[in-house]
Amino acid sequence: MQTGNANAIARLIERHGSALVLYARGLCDCPDDVVQEAFLKLVGQTEMPDQPKAWLFRVVRNIAFNSIRSDVRRRKYEQTQKISRQSWFETRPEEQIELAEAVAALEALKPGEREIVVAKIWGQMTFEEIAGLTSMSAATAYRRYVAALKKLKTGLSGSDMQRIKDD
Repeated sequence: MQTGNANAIARLIERHGSALVLYARGLCDCPDDVVQEAFLKLVGQTEMPDQPKAWLFRVVRNIAFNSIRSDVRRRKYEQTQKISRQSWFETRPEEQIELAEAVAALEALKPGEREIVVAKIWGQMTFEEIAGLTSMSAATAYRRYVAALKKLKTGLSGSDMQRIKDD
């Protein structure tokens, strides 16, 4: 960006920065970030818009709405993950295990260990498939699976652990 444009942007920040933050505050929860992103977009322009103030307000509005949509998607995803974690286990009377105990033991694993256990037991994946999924060797996947099962064993009672097959 040329020096003249840099000075023009500095003047725009001085004149309209507060109003843009106030405007963004009415639209989203992160007004400072939105205004900063709008000015960064302005800096990235090859030419100064004809009506920079109007352009900035429009860009702030668009970025704020994008931020809101992202927050909604994130909250929806987090809620879905929360629900799916609660339903990791199917309850069948003949194979009833203590659900809360099993979920707690599974959640106590590190994310990588949990990923391997879930892929092996519930996804019925081979160690070769898990290796491709996690970018590790099949032998490493197997070792981590066995180690994770040992950790699970400490979190579950003996009869519950018998239901989990050690391949």
